[in-house]
Amino acid sequence: MLFDQNEYEANSAPIQLESAVNGNLVFYPNPVEYELNVNWEELSSQSIVVEIRNMYSEVLSIQLLRKGDYLSMTSLPPGRYLLTVVGSEEETMSIIKR
Repeated sequence: MLFDQNEYEANSAPIQLESAVNGNLVFYPNPVEYELNVNWEELSSQSIVVEIRNMYSEVLSIQLLRKGDYLSMTSLPPGRYLLTVVGSEEETMSIIKR
């Protein structure tokens, strides 16, 4: 699926990822400048593992997040990244860093 960067820049609504494995995860804002907020209310898990990959699928960061944590995006240059929630099944979405 191709993403229109202008569409995402105009619309910074939260991205909601629904999965039978992971429940409901919400990531915002997208595009992001400094911190990407991650929220999950319906999950029984108190933590999740998130990978940040570049568009070549190279892993740049692996972070364990607890409820209320955020992903720091300050060390990454502007561009498009893949954010993967790791579990028994992986869920991936595109995030734009300004």
